[in-house]
Amino acid sequence: MRRGLAALVLSLALAPAARAAPDDDGGAAPRVAAIASDGDVDRALIIGPSGQVYEPDGAGAWRRLAEGGVAGDVGGATLADGHLVVAGRAAPLYRRDHAIWYALRVGGSGRTRLGTGPAPAVAVGKAVHVDVGGTWKRVGALPDNATALWAQSATVVWAATDDGLYKLRGKRFERAGAAPTALAGDRPYAIDADAIRDLTRGRTIPLRLDGEPVTATAAASHGGGALHVVVATGAGALVLARVDGKQLARVDDLPVAGAPVGMAVDADGDVLIALADGTIALRRGDAWTTTAVTDALPAPPAGSPPARTR
Repeated sequence: MRRGLAALVLSLALAPAARAAPDDDGGAAPRVAAIASDGDVDRALIIGPSGQVYEPDGAGAWRRLAEGGVAGDVGGATLADGHLVVAGRAAPLYRRDHAIWYALRVGGSGRTRLGTGPAPAVAVGKAVHVDVGGTWKRVGALPDNATALWAQSATVVWAATDDGLYKLRGKRFERAGAAPTALAGDRPYAIDADAIRDLTRGRTIPLRLDGEPVTATAAASHGGGALHVVVATGAGALVLARVDGKQLARVDDLPVAGAPVGMAVDADGDVLIALADGTIALRRGDAWTTTAVTDALPAPPAGSPPARTR
């Protein structure tokens, strides 16, 4: 399987207000909050709401291999310079290094929003920062708190607030349209309640499938390929679709029901989808497999001495 840079496979869980997928967990607390992928769905990390990290075991399952978490509700995850970075509702960010979480301060305070796109990015309040060679560079400020963010580099950045869509021009963000629900793709797409806007080609793709309106719940793309979208139908089913010109094309029905919180697509066309309840759906070729994250930690090595305190 080909592998790409960390930022070239994107996963997106749409903002809570936009999620319209059925949720069969009876109101139970979510077990999964986000996905972070480096270009290979088989190596994707699945993140729990308190920073639990589920890693692939090589046998088609995702298991928690180490204790530890973060002091915040995880709202997004990305890979920056080989390290897992997560954001909660407010600063700081957290960076994971050898199974240990460290607070990561990029400057400023306020609500945080991790970006999508080829370059890791974060908005802290109104300030937007992009990772450049391991340094988080402040590239500009929005008129209000960011609700969505997408970056290709420190000079190609799109962002949204409650009031509009903005594009970075020089050192200023200039209004570029109506506010979307989310931004997604390895080239920028704006997700709306009833359409998807291809911001590169100036196209609008209605959120309709087989002639019926649908709701986007997650989206991802890889390496310039088609944007893949998980949509919820009016009947409550989840369907995998892709952008095909100016319309959505059906790919396959999902074998699971629930609320998608993350999605990744790789160069082979494999698709990984995580639901809030911990269910994982993986599509290879035309076949789906399903599993669930496992919380049981591995037993300590034989002969390990008991823990001691001083």
